[in-house]
Amino acid sequence: MPDLSTLPYDELSARARAVRDGAHGTTVTYSPKVFIPLTMLCRDKCGYCTFARPPARLVAPYLEPDEVLAIARRGAETGCH
Repeated sequence: MPDLSTLPYDELSARARAVRDGAHGTTVTYSPKVFIPLTMLCRDKCGYCTFARPPARLVAPYLEPDEVLAIARRGAETGCH
Protein backbone atom coordinates (compact mmCIF):
# COMPACT_ATOMS: atom_id res chain seq x y z
CA MET A 1 0.00 0.00 0.00
CA PRO A 2 1.41 3.41 -0.89
CA ASP A 3 2.11 6.09 1.70
CA LEU A 4 -1.16 7.99 1.42
CA SER A 5 0.20 10.93 3.38
CA THR A 6 2.32 11.91 0.38
CA LEU A 7 -0.55 12.03 -2.12
CA PRO A 8 -1.88 15.38 -3.29
CA TYR A 9 -5.17 16.28 -1.61
CA ASP A 10 -7.23 15.90 -4.81
CA GLU A 11 -5.91 12.40 -5.45
CA LEU A 12 -6.38 11.35 -1.83
CA SER A 13 -9.96 12.66 -1.90
CA ALA A 14 -10.67 10.81 -5.15
CA ARG A 15 -9.37 7.55 -3.70
CA ALA A 16 -11.37 8.01 -0.50
CA ARG A 17 -14.50 8.80 -2.51
CA ALA A 18 -14.02 5.67 -4.63
CA VAL A 19 -13.68 3.49 -1.51
CA ARG A 20 -16.76 5.08 0.09
CA ASP A 21 -18.90 4.87 -3.04
CA GLY A 22 -17.79 1.29 -3.69
CA ALA A 23 -18.85 0.23 -0.22
CA HIS A 24 -21.97 2.36 0.28
CA GLY A 25 -23.01 3.77 -3.09
CA THR A 26 -23.98 7.38 -3.69
CA THR A 27 -27.58 7.34 -2.48
CA VAL A 28 -28.34 9.42 0.61
CA THR A 29 -31.25 8.18 2.71
CA TYR A 30 -33.02 9.44 5.80
CA SER A 31 -35.65 8.26 8.22
CA PRO A 32 -38.71 10.55 8.35
CA LYS A 33 -39.40 10.30 12.05
CA VAL A 34 -40.26 12.78 14.76
CA PHE A 35 -38.13 13.00 17.89
CA ILE A 36 -40.26 14.00 20.88
CA PRO A 37 -38.09 14.69 23.93
CA LEU A 38 -40.54 14.14 26.79
CA THR A 39 -38.00 15.72 29.09
CA MET A 40 -34.94 17.84 28.59
CA LEU A 41 -33.42 16.58 31.83
CA CYS A 42 -30.32 14.47 31.39
CA ARG A 43 -27.58 13.36 33.73
CA ASP A 44 -25.04 13.03 30.91
CA LYS A 45 -22.96 15.95 29.70
CA CYS A 46 -22.49 15.23 26.01
CA GLY A 47 -20.74 18.05 24.20
CA TYR A 48 -22.78 17.50 21.03
CA CYS A 49 -26.26 17.50 22.60
CA THR A 50 -28.52 20.32 21.43
CA PHE A 51 -31.57 19.83 23.61
CA ALA A 52 -30.69 18.65 27.14
CA ARG A 53 -30.60 21.36 29.79
CA PRO A 54 -29.65 21.41 33.47
CA PRO A 55 -32.67 21.73 35.82
CA ALA A 56 -31.89 25.36 36.69
CA ARG A 57 -32.24 26.37 33.02
CA LEU A 58 -35.58 24.66 32.36
CA VAL A 59 -38.98 26.33 32.36
CA ALA A 60 -40.56 22.92 33.06
CA PRO A 61 -38.91 19.50 33.49
CA TYR A 62 -41.38 17.67 31.23
CA LEU A 63 -43.44 18.48 28.16
CA GLU A 64 -47.15 18.85 28.73
CA PRO A 65 -49.39 16.34 26.91
CA ASP A 66 -50.67 19.06 24.56
CA GLU A 67 -47.05 19.96 23.65
CA VAL A 68 -46.30 16.30 22.86
CA LEU A 69 -49.38 16.06 20.66
CA ALA A 70 -48.54 19.33 18.89
CA ILE A 71 -45.05 18.06 17.99
CA ALA A 72 -46.50 14.75 16.77
CA ARG A 73 -49.11 16.53 14.66
CA ARG A 74 -46.54 18.86 13.08
CA GLY A 75 -44.45 15.82 12.21
CA ALA A 76 -47.42 13.99 10.72
CA GLU A 77 -48.28 17.06 8.62
CA THR A 78 -44.82 16.92 7.06
CA GLY A 79 -44.96 13.18 6.35
CA CYS A 80 -43.01 11.91 9.35
CA HIS A 81 -43.97 8.70 11.12
